[in-house]
Amino acid sequence: QFSVGNFRSIADLQTFSMVAAPLVGLEPDDGSALIEVDGKLKLLRSAAIYGANAAGKSNFFQALAAFKFIATQSLARLEPKDKLRMIEPFLLSTETEEEPSYFEMVFIAYGTQFRYGLEATATHIVSEWLFEKKTSRDTRLFTRTEEGIEVNKSRFKEGIRLEKHTRPNASFLSV
Repeated sequence: QFSVGNFRSIADLQTFSMVAAPLVGLEPDDGSALIEVDGKLKLLRSAAIYGANAAGKSNFFQALAAFKFIATQSLARLEPKDKLRMIEPFLLSTETEEEPSYFEMVFIAYGTQFRYGLEATATHIVSEWLFEKKTSRDTRLFTRTEEGIEVNKSRFKEGIRLEKHTRPNASFLSV
Protein backbone atom coordinates (compact mmCIF):
# COMPACT_ATOMS: atom_id res chain seq x y z
CA GLN A 1 0.00 0.00 0.00
CA PHE A 2 1.33 3.46 -0.88
CA SER A 3 -0.17 6.75 0.28
CA VAL A 4 0.74 10.26 -0.85
CA GLY A 5 -0.61 13.71 -0.13
CA ASN A 6 0.30 17.32 -0.93
CA PHE A 7 2.52 16.38 -3.84
CA ARG A 8 2.36 18.00 -7.30
CA SER A 9 -1.24 17.60 -8.51
CA ILE A 10 -2.22 15.42 -5.53
CA ALA A 11 -3.70 17.66 -2.84
CA ASP A 12 -5.56 15.30 -0.51
CA LEU A 13 -4.22 12.01 0.77
CA GLN A 14 -4.55 9.27 -1.88
CA THR A 15 -3.88 5.58 -1.24
CA PHE A 16 -3.05 2.85 -3.72
CA SER A 17 -3.63 -0.56 -2.16
CA MET A 18 -2.91 -4.05 -3.44
CA VAL A 19 -5.17 -5.67 -0.80
CA ALA A 20 -7.94 -7.62 -2.52
CA ALA A 21 -11.50 -6.52 -1.81
CA PRO A 22 -13.77 -9.26 -0.39
CA LEU A 23 -16.11 -9.83 -3.33
CA VAL A 24 -19.23 -11.87 -2.68
CA GLY A 25 -20.80 -14.16 -5.27
CA LEU A 26 -17.76 -14.71 -7.46
CA GLU A 27 -16.17 -18.04 -8.23
CA PRO A 28 -13.30 -18.93 -5.86
CA ASP A 29 -9.91 -17.75 -7.07
CA ASP A 30 -7.80 -20.50 -8.62
CA GLY A 31 -4.68 -18.96 -7.06
CA SER A 32 -3.50 -17.09 -10.14
CA ALA A 33 -4.88 -13.65 -9.27
CA LEU A 34 -4.24 -13.48 -5.51
CA ILE A 35 -1.40 -14.03 -3.08
CA GLU A 36 -2.42 -15.20 0.36
CA VAL A 37 -0.36 -14.06 3.36
CA ASP A 38 -0.65 -15.93 6.66
CA GLY A 39 -3.99 -17.39 5.58
CA LYS A 40 -5.71 -14.05 6.20
CA LEU A 41 -4.50 -11.25 3.97
CA LYS A 42 -5.16 -11.58 0.25
CA LEU A 43 -3.07 -9.42 -2.08
CA LEU A 44 -3.46 -8.79 -5.78
CA ARG A 45 -0.67 -10.10 -8.01
CA SER A 46 -1.04 -7.17 -10.40
CA ALA A 47 -2.94 -3.94 -10.88
CA ALA A 48 -3.42 -1.34 -13.58
CA ILE A 49 -3.44 2.42 -13.21
CA TYR A 50 -5.43 4.15 -15.90
CA GLY A 51 -7.24 7.41 -16.44
CA ALA A 52 -7.60 10.43 -18.65
CA ASN A 53 -4.67 12.52 -19.76
CA ALA A 54 -3.54 14.94 -17.01
CA ALA A 55 -5.37 12.91 -14.36
CA GLY A 56 -2.29 12.47 -12.15
CA LYS A 57 -0.93 9.06 -13.14
CA SER A 58 2.59 10.36 -13.78
CA ASN A 59 2.56 12.36 -10.55
CA PHE A 60 1.68 9.20 -8.63
CA PHE A 61 4.76 7.48 -10.06
CA GLN A 62 6.90 10.57 -9.40
CA ALA A 63 5.72 10.48 -5.78
CA LEU A 64 6.73 6.83 -5.53
CA ALA A 65 10.15 7.62 -7.06
CA ALA A 66 10.69 10.61 -4.73
CA PHE A 67 9.76 8.49 -1.70
CA LYS A 68 12.10 5.69 -2.77
CA PHE A 69 14.99 8.11 -3.36
CA ILE A 70 14.61 9.84 0.01
CA ALA A 71 14.14 6.57 1.91
CA THR A 72 17.07 4.72 0.36
CA GLN A 73 19.55 7.14 -1.24
CA SER A 74 19.25 10.57 0.40
CA LEU A 75 22.28 10.05 2.65
CA ALA A 76 24.60 8.79 -0.10
CA ARG A 77 23.46 10.97 -3.00
CA LEU A 78 22.78 14.35 -1.38
CA GLU A 79 25.30 16.77 0.07
CA PRO A 80 24.48 18.33 3.46
CA LYS A 81 23.31 21.63 1.92
CA ASP A 82 21.37 20.08 -0.99
CA LYS A 83 17.64 20.64 -1.27
CA LEU A 84 15.12 17.86 -1.73
CA ARG A 85 14.27 19.14 -5.21
CA MET A 86 11.92 16.25 -5.93
CA ILE A 87 9.51 17.53 -3.28
CA GLU A 88 6.90 19.74 -4.92
CA PRO A 89 3.82 20.47 -2.79
CA PHE A 90 0.38 21.03 -4.27
CA LEU A 91 0.54 24.70 -5.26
CA LEU A 92 -3.05 25.42 -6.22
CA SER A 93 -4.05 26.09 -2.63
CA THR A 94 -2.55 28.62 -0.24
CA GLU A 95 -3.31 26.16 2.59
CA THR A 96 -0.95 23.45 1.28
CA GLU A 97 1.90 25.26 -0.46
CA GLU A 98 3.94 25.62 2.76
CA GLU A 99 2.95 22.25 4.22
CA PRO A 100 5.16 19.13 3.86
CA SER A 101 4.45 16.40 1.35
CA TYR A 102 3.32 13.11 2.90
CA PHE A 103 4.44 9.61 1.88
CA GLU A 104 3.76 6.26 3.54
CA MET A 105 4.18 2.64 2.49
CA VAL A 106 2.85 -0.52 4.11
CA PHE A 107 4.68 -3.65 3.03
CA ILE A 108 5.48 -7.19 4.10
CA ALA A 109 9.08 -8.38 4.44
CA TYR A 110 10.39 -11.50 6.14
CA GLY A 111 6.84 -12.43 7.18
CA THR A 112 6.32 -9.14 9.05
CA GLN A 113 4.20 -6.16 8.08
CA PHE A 114 5.97 -2.79 8.23
CA ARG A 115 4.68 0.77 7.92
CA TYR A 116 7.27 3.36 6.91
CA GLY A 117 6.59 6.98 6.10
CA LEU A 118 7.89 10.50 6.08
CA GLU A 119 6.85 14.09 5.63
CA ALA A 120 9.23 16.42 3.83
CA THR A 121 9.59 19.90 2.43
CA ALA A 122 12.09 20.97 -0.22
CA THR A 123 14.56 21.83 2.56
CA HIS A 124 14.29 19.02 5.10
CA ILE A 125 12.52 15.95 6.44
CA VAL A 126 9.90 17.08 8.93
CA SER A 127 8.96 13.68 10.34
CA GLU A 128 9.70 10.03 9.72
CA TRP A 129 8.48 6.75 11.23
CA LEU A 130 8.86 2.99 11.03
CA PHE A 131 6.47 0.55 12.70
CA GLU A 132 6.26 -3.23 12.58
CA LYS A 133 3.13 -5.29 13.07
CA LYS A 134 3.66 -8.86 14.20
CA THR A 135 0.42 -9.18 16.15
CA SER A 136 -2.66 -6.98 16.06
CA ARG A 137 -0.69 -3.97 17.36
CA ASP A 138 1.88 -1.73 15.73
CA THR A 139 5.26 -1.57 17.47
CA ARG A 140 7.28 1.61 16.98
CA LEU A 141 10.81 0.98 15.74
CA PHE A 142 11.68 4.67 15.40
CA THR A 143 10.07 8.05 15.09
CA ARG A 144 11.59 11.31 13.96
CA THR A 145 10.16 14.74 14.66
CA GLU A 146 11.58 18.25 14.48
CA GLU A 147 12.77 17.68 18.09
CA GLY A 148 14.85 14.60 17.25
CA ILE A 149 14.87 10.87 16.60
CA GLU A 150 13.62 8.33 19.11
CA VAL A 151 14.70 4.71 18.59
CA ASN A 152 13.07 1.68 20.21
CA LYS A 153 16.28 0.24 21.66
CA SER A 154 14.85 -3.22 22.30
CA ARG A 155 13.22 -3.70 18.88
CA PHE A 156 15.49 -1.69 16.53
CA LYS A 157 19.07 -2.15 17.69
CA GLU A 158 20.29 -1.22 14.17
CA GLY A 159 19.27 2.38 14.76
CA ILE A 160 21.00 2.96 18.10
CA ARG A 161 23.52 5.85 18.02
CA LEU A 162 22.83 6.71 14.37
CA GLU A 163 20.70 9.72 15.26
CA LYS A 164 23.71 12.08 15.27
CA HIS A 165 24.67 10.99 11.74
CA THR A 166 21.28 11.92 10.29
CA ARG A 167 21.19 15.18 8.36
CA PRO A 168 18.04 17.30 7.93
CA ASN A 169 17.91 16.37 4.22
CA ALA A 170 18.56 12.63 4.71
CA SER A 171 16.19 9.97 5.93
CA PHE A 172 17.07 8.11 9.11
CA LEU A 173 16.27 4.90 7.22
CA SER A 174 19.00 5.68 4.65
CA VAL A 175 21.51 6.22 7.48
